[in-house]
Amino acid sequence: YFMQLLGFKASMAENMELDDIKNYINIGITPILIIQAWKNDEIEYIYDWKDAHYIIACGYYDHGIYAMDPYTLGNYTFLPYNELINRWHAVDKSGVRHLKSGLIIRSEGCPVKYNPGAIKHLE
Repeated sequence: YFMQLLGFKASMAENMELDDIKNYINIGITPILIIQAWKNDEIEYIYDWKDAHYIIACGYYDHGIYAMDPYTLGNYTFLPYNELINRWHAVDKSGVRHLKSGLIIRSEGCPVKYNPGAIKHLE
């Protein structure tokens, strides 16, 4: 709702596929994905539902995505597709589990820009 107040068109997408991310990026939309990240234990991300985190998918390469992650303080990150698939899930406050979901925000006049030389792996 907040993004709509700012003049953007926003919607939630569920059960997205990797091609959906690429297609959005190709037309200038940077989806905000909800993944598991920055955990403090040894549990594998595929089983982790308590470390939900938002990243902005802003590009892709042959084996994964490039993302902006607020935790990396202005650095771009990369995340291989196999890791993304294992981490791309979250649970909401009501206990409902969401798979491969993201916020799709449409806006005109805001091009996707990033420097591939300044990219770090998303932990």
